[in-house]
Amino acid sequence: MLKICFNSLTTSAQKVSAALATTAALLLSSSFEVQAQSDTPEADVVIPYITLRDRTGSSDPDDFYGQDRSDMKSGHCFVDVRGLDILSTAAEISPIRIPEEILRVEAIEEAPRDELWKELDETRQERKPALYVHGFFISFEKGCRRAVSFTQNTGMDGAFMWFSWPSDGNLLNYARDEVDMYWSVPDLAETILEMQEVFGEEQYNLVGHSLGTRGLFLSLYHLSESNPKVEVDNVILMAPDIDFEIFRKLLPRVVDLANRITIYTGPSDRPLALSRQLHGYERLGESGNDVALLQGVEIIETDDLPNSSPSGHLYHLYSDEVGTDLNLLLTQSLGAADRPNLKQISENRWSLVPFDDD
Repeated sequence: MLKICFNSLTTSAQKVSAALATTAALLLSSSFEVQAQSDTPEADVVIPYITLRDRTGSSDPDDFYGQDRSDMKSGHCFVDVRGLDILSTAAEISPIRIPEEILRVEAIEEAPRDELWKELDETRQERKPALYVHGFFISFEKGCRRAVSFTQNTGMDGAFMWFSWPSDGNLLNYARDEVDMYWSVPDLAETILEMQEVFGEEQYNLVGHSLGTRGLFLSLYHLSESNPKVEVDNVILMAPDIDFEIFRKLLPRVVDLANRITIYTGPSDRPLALSRQLHGYERLGESGNDVALLQGVEIIETDDLPNSSPSGHLYHLYSDEVGTDLNLLLTQSLGAADRPNLKQISENRWSLVPFDDD
């Protein structure tokens, strides 16, 4: 079933224009010389991280951490952004957004968490820092690149910490990823407490994507029992792979821990459709749920936006409208009623509209 559903992504991608296909072929055939690592790596973007992955013993940044569980580690990903002018023409005519640059992880260096928090406090420029939790099917190297894409699309570079739980990076290992996400909950909860200790109550944000939202939400539910004085500014759940009814039942215990909980949903999110088939119940990140039942949250629908990715699952990385909306939410803590390009549909439900929409 997994292969059948995800093969449909390939079918959508085949509808991209001939120019895009030619560009993709050129991109795949391109090779880049790996730069020699120095004592002080240089890169276009540096991503601070906390991870629960095992060290493989390899010095290759593509294989520095594996997919097995381990104790908590932290450090920096050094990522280069390499411009590809050849993609610019195809990007203009493609029905989906394609990158105009390619990201490459050049080096990984470990560092103590207390040093990372201090560094983040110096680089955030009065913004409230955000902790980002990735989703299913994400290796460490892929997660580094995804983290860069997120900071670029939201303008959160310098005010961002990435939490990397031990996802396999294997498309067919969803069940194992689920278990590893649950296993990671206590350490994620500990990280949230550290953020509050360093930055203060209501002075930090939490962001999760897909399966990562489940771990984030369960961490907050855990903290509502063990440490109910936790006070987050914004909790943002992007395309959440959470059972809708379970979320509704647990929400009353979590809602008071944050100034605002914002949920982004999509109309044709194929990974969430697959998750619904596997679990037998609606997912929180799918459009069409009875969100009036969710008291104390704001629902942002992306139904009116142009498709930004074949899967319909990565709008937080590739949609300019979503990136701008997230920036206003994270940097200015503006509620939905005060952010532009949002059309209110009901009491707690808004639709994000294109920039050129009147």
